[in-house]
Amino acid sequence: MNKLKKIIALGTSIITAGMMIMGCSDDKDTSDDTSAFITIEDTTISLDVGKFYAYNQQASYEAYYLANGYNIDWSMAYEEGSETSVQDLVKEEVVDRIKMFYVVAQYAKDHGATLSDEDNEEIKGYVENYLKSNPKVLAATGATEDVLYEIYELEAFYNKGCDMLFENDDFSVDEAELRQSHVYAVEINDSMVDFPKDTAKAILQRVQAGEDIKTVANAYGIQATEGNVGRGDFEGDAVENLCLSLATGESDIVEEDGNYLVVYCINSNDEEATTLAIEDKVRSMKQEKIIEYYKDLSKDLKITVNEDLWSTITFTTPIFTEDDLTDILNDLSINKDID
Repeated sequence: MNKLKKIIALGTSIITAGMMIMGCSDDKDTSDDTSAFITIEDTTISLDVGKFYAYNQQASYEAYYLANGYNIDWSMAYEEGSETSVQDLVKEEVVDRIKMFYVVAQYAKDHGATLSDEDNEEIKGYVENYLKSNPKVLAATGATEDVLYEIYELEAFYNKGCDMLFENDDFSVDEAELRQSHVYAVEINDSMVDFPKDTAKAILQRVQAGEDIKTVANAYGIQATEGNVGRGDFEGDAVENLCLSLATGESDIVEEDGNYLVVYCINSNDEEATTLAIEDKVRSMKQEKIIEYYKDLSKDLKITVNEDLWSTITFTTPIFTEDDLTDILNDLSINKDID
């Protein structure tokens, strides 16, 4: 059924440049490379910058997948029938992001943006934190202090450019539509038990009588999964509708294609998760809008990419492996507590 993949992801997040993973890297090429791999008009962007963004993105994906119990295969096609691999797709996204950062940052500079003392102190802190907190990713990127300053200054100007461009845009959302329900769910099908429907009804009856759903599920050799469900997570299907219809403390069953799901609502309005959903929605809206602005700003610019140079960047050597899983999960927990 795989309906619970989204629920399982509760508490995990893509790793950012501030992540504190300890350890040593393996075989990444960490040599400095100041060769230009992107040229925007008279501005050249070195491969060092490309390495930084590419290998940080590789680390983010690997950590996310490991935290959710999977290993990512970079060579596989990103969708059935495609000749584009996951690696190629991610690298393409990295190039697009770098180009957008530089174009929007230049827009900010052209419209009078400057870095304040506070901005420079913040950038200094980012650089110092990255150098001491990301040994594995740092080893993979080979980023020097100078490269890091260049990148964080770039992103500071990019953020100022976004603020300028967004000045008259409205990013308000319907908070009620983004409500997140915190649930336990037990999935039951005929690969687990002989009579899944009867088993689901038996579990529900015991839960509604006041027994703990995790304990009841364990008695049948099944594990209850904990997570959040919001509108749109399951494209409006029966699982989503049930999860969002239950009040705190209520439980019920939903069936889909012979799979039964017993759901117990822990909290019908998880405020923390709802706040994160709202932030994600606004972030997504802004991302869509800035892409529109970027396309308009860049339409008359001469932008070239040195594909031969870029092809030297590969994700064949993992940055994170299963040996790093404990550190990854601990860091996600630390970041969640800090937030």
